Parts: sequence; structure tokens; C-alpha cells
Amino acid sequence: MKTILVSGIFWSFLLGGCAKRLEVVYYSSPPGATITYDLNAGGQNTVTTPRRLVYGDLNDNGGCINIQLPSATWPDGVTIPKQKNTLCSREYTFYKPSRPVPPQKKPEPVSSESNYFKNLDTERLCRVVQIGVAQDVLAARRELATRGANCQAAVPVREEVKVPSVRPPLPPPVMREQPRPVAPSAAEIKRQKCIRLGLIPGSVDYLQCVQ
Repeated sequence: MKTILVSGIFWSFLLGGCAKRLEVVYYSSPPGATITYDLNAGGQNTVTTPRRLVYGDLNDNGGCINIQLPSATWPDGVTIPKQKNTLCSREYTFYKPSRPVPPQKKPEPVSSESNYFKNLDTERLCRVVQIGVAQDVLAARRELATRGANCQAAVPVREEVKVPSVRPPLPPPVMREQPRPVAPSAAEIKRQKCIRLGLIPGSVDYLQCVQ
């Protein structure tokens, strides 16, 4: 029994010592990235790609294996953090991700009301303050405060003309008498009759006809 136990320990030590360690070659696309990995004794190490790393604590059984990948950093600062991944090949390429576009701040919407009062001159703003409704008065006062304007100096004194609320009646329409038609004379009737007969005015037959 002791002989079998010692023999098993010997073969286990022999096979373990001859086991192949895991080796992975790391590349980067585009090239030029550095990779940072943890050391077995503690701490970290950074090297450039391409680089072959030997995992002394992992045996290569020829199949897929789950390991922690190193981090990759390109010269412009783009970084892929460390992460777990299953490798079925002994080569791995870090592909540089595109930088996310920072969100652009949307401009604050400007109401049409504020644009309207900004386009008014100081005199019209003061008129709105005097005769406008409550909401318009507040907006006009805000715009005046922004300009630092004074309504008393801006609005001249004007005389207001009262417009009558009721319109005066319109005058009645003038009726014009239509001219009466005038009856043609006997000579005109005879002349028209001769023309209808086909006689040419000025000819002998025409002159005899109209007599």
C-alpha cells in the first residue's frame, strides 16, 4: 500500500511539472496600445503590444479557458478596462472603441412672447405698461428693466382723440333719372330700309330709294 501511494505522488509531481503553462499573445487595433496586467507577486506591469504573456498559475489544456484580460490603453487616452473573457484561441486583439460624442446642451427655448417685446422700442413698451393687460405689462416691465429705460422720459405727452362708438348714418343714395329713348325719324327709317335692301349709300338707286 505504501509503495502505491509513493508511486502516485511521484507521477502526480512528474506530470504537474511537465504541464504546459498558458501563453496568450495580445495585439491591438490600431496598433500602439499598452496593456496592464496583474503580477502574481502583487502589483501591476505595463507593456506595449504586441506582447506574449505567460500565465504561470494556469495550465494550457488546449481548450477554451476563462481568464481575466489585461486593460488596454491607446496614446490618446481611450481605454478598455480589465474584464473576464473566455478564450478559445491563444491570440487576442483589443479593438479600439470609438470615443462617445459628448451630448450637446440644448439651447433654452425662447418664447415668441419674449421675442415680441424685445423687438419693441422703449416708447411702445411704455404704452403697453400703460394700457396693456396684466400679463403683457409684466413682460414689458421686465424688458424695460433689462434696458434700464424710464417710461416717464421715453413717452411724450399726447392728446388722445375719442372715437365715437356709434357711426353716423349714411346719406340716402341719389336716384338719377334715366334718359328716355328717342324714336327714329321717318327719313332715318327709310334710310335703314334702303341699306337692308342692299343699296350702296351714294349710288343712284340709293338716292332714289331715300327720296
